[in-house]
Amino acid sequence: MLQHEFFEKTAEIYPDKIALDNNGELSSYREINSLANFIANILIENKCEPNDRICIVSEKNIFMYSGILGSLKAGSCWVPLSTNWPEERLLWLLEELEPKCIIVDQKNSEIIIKIIKKYKLKINLLILNKEFVFFGSKKIPIKNNYNNIKLPMKVKPDDMAYIIFTSGSTGNPKGVVVTHENTSNFLINCTKIFNIENFLRFAHFSDLHFDPSIFDIFYCWMTAGTIVPLNKQKYKINPNLFFSEKKINILFTVPSFIKKFLEYQSNEIDKVSDITNILLTGEELEVDFIFKFQKKFPNIILHNMYGTTETAIVSHHGIIPKISTKDKKIPLGKPLPGLEVLLMDENTIVNKGEIGEHIVSGPQISKNYWKNKEENNKYFFINPINSKLSYKTGDLLLKDNNGEYYYHGRIDNQVKVRGHRVELNEVETIIKKIENVVDAAAFPIKFNNEFDILCAFIITKNGNIKIIKDILSKKLPAYMVPTYIKPTEKILLNNNGKKDYKAMKSEMKKIIEEEPFE
Repeated sequence: MLQHEFFEKTAEIYPDKIALDNNGELSSYREINSLANFIANILIENKCEPNDRICIVSEKNIFMYSGILGSLKAGSCWVPLSTNWPEERLLWLLEELEPKCIIVDQKNSEIIIKIIKKYKLKINLLILNKEFVFFGSKKIPIKNNYNNIKLPMKVKPDDMAYIIFTSGSTGNPKGVVVTHENTSNFLINCTKIFNIENFLRFAHFSDLHFDPSIFDIFYCWMTAGTIVPLNKQKYKINPNLFFSEKKINILFTVPSFIKKFLEYQSNEIDKVSDITNILLTGEELEVDFIFKFQKKFPNIILHNMYGTTETAIVSHHGIIPKISTKDKKIPLGKPLPGLEVLLMDENTIVNKGEIGEHIVSGPQISKNYWKNKEENNKYFFINPINSKLSYKTGDLLLKDNNGEYYYHGRIDNQVKVRGHRVELNEVETIIKKIENVVDAAAFPIKFNNEFDILCAFIITKNGNIKIIKDILSKKLPAYMVPTYIKPTEKILLNNNGKKDYKAMKSEMKKIIEEEPFE
């Protein structure tokens, strides 16, 4: 099936079910389908074809969701952008993508129009509001019950469905090209690994350019559920009220966010009583945190969702078993059906119980990076072992005798200090086990442009840095003890809720420049 056909199938069976609850503004499957068909028809009439890029710039409202579907129905590929990004980044992306059209809601239209005029870009704009759409110089009234597309496009499973841009090592973002076949296989696999009933309420928590949104939107619609976008303004002070007021059942987020759940008092636990499943991704799970969470919320099923944008969001899944404080690590789970995983050390498959780079092949492997031959050659290759298109994730995994996989950091998180290999995740884990340490982030910094030194920021409750260093020196070899350890009130996070190591490195460099070598 094509990406939009999952929605269309549900819309045909349950046209009057609520597909979207946007802060109390309810939209049925029929209404969203009608608006999506209306948008698709405009795109087709203006010669949008398979693999043309349609940029989506919108708040989480009916226009955004219908715009995504309309782009797909027209046979085009949708690309999420955000006006929260710097103008320079937006300009670079628009020039790289050469989109046929930008679908934008009224709120974001002023910024996009300004950029297009300022840089004289030749891009069509489709501006949506409640009664009209504006396309070029045309003002077109929105029609209800728009059920027919005049010129249905012939879309193939190998055609592009969407492009999501991720951070790139070159300084410019990398556009991950995901096909209909990739996303279709992921969604069908979801039906095999989850026991989630129909008609539930899914939080759309992530920004659209963060790929858990694919699950939040399309798996929700696949199960005739209701998407409930987080209203960041309304719940800015206390986002946890969102779960109780909106009766959320399914949440897909990063572990850093649900750590706040542990702050609930016993009489507040009913705030999340409607949540049945929490899917966790993006960060390694800490044993102590999961143990405490399971103890406090025994009725919530936790899932470990491991993967990358290049593997259509998730390559491994596992329901997290009951954790003991004696457990050392939490398993990632097992590969999704149809995916083949190899752990390799250069060109050799490692033995069971050994750590190797995670190499994935199968129908969820994305097509390539958009206009990025250098990165394509670096990460995508035909594996001589199985003759399949494969992707090098850069993650280091270990497979145990039960077929469970465990995360052991990244290849680029391995640094050499005094000639020794150091895995930064290991350093962080040891620091966080010290009494009064709440959280930590360890990273290397080039000192005097000559050699790497280890540094760390820590959140600590009345912790003495000297005592912490003394404890570390007893638990780690000398070369693994960070040279600089600095207390901080918060660990910096990026827009996706992950630790922002790049920003922390920059901050630490400023500190080092102002202080003598320790």
